[in-house]
Amino acid sequence: MLDHLRNWGVVVDNTFETESSVIAFGSRGPDSFEGQPVVLKIIKREGDEWRSGEILRAFDGNGLARVFEHAPGAVLLERLRPGNSLAEIALSGRDEEATNILADIIQQFSIQMSRPGDETPTVQATGVTVWDWAKAFEGYIATGDDQVPKQLVESARRLYSSLCASQREPRLLHGDLQHYNVLFDSERG
Repeated sequence: MLDHLRNWGVVVDNTFETESSVIAFGSRGPDSFEGQPVVLKIIKREGDEWRSGEILRAFDGNGLARVFEHAPGAVLLERLRPGNSLAEIALSGRDEEATNILADIIQQFSIQMSRPGDETPTVQATGVTVWDWAKAFEGYIATGDDQVPKQLVESARRLYSSLCASQREPRLLHGDLQHYNVLFDSERG
């Protein structure tokens, strides 16, 4: 973490830790970014979030916090102020309003992925695909676990594969889109 703080010019105000990450709130300085509020997220171990900076950068701030810097296992983001979560709206009895906001955000970051052989690729970021997720069916069957009948798993695998094959325009999606991960920013909405 110290290397990223130093290299990216981050002065830390406070930190907290989750099961998967260490989050530091602070600002950038002493250069042309001085005083800019930022969030540094360091992922503890390689996994789904390890390349999150690369993936988030592909969205270019459309519906998401802007990425200033990233490296494998680390991402420096703009800090959204006041940063109130969408969950607050939903929990206050305005669930329909919260759902509409969530739908608007999804539309903002609907980025078409490039396919092998595309002449004009739209996004080169790579990540886990729905086809990758399909491997979980085979993995489950290989365990010998019979909590879910093998016939049902096979049927689900065929249906899932059929749905994957029906994609016309693969899209880059946010992997953890839920009410607590949608924050309000006074400047960007």
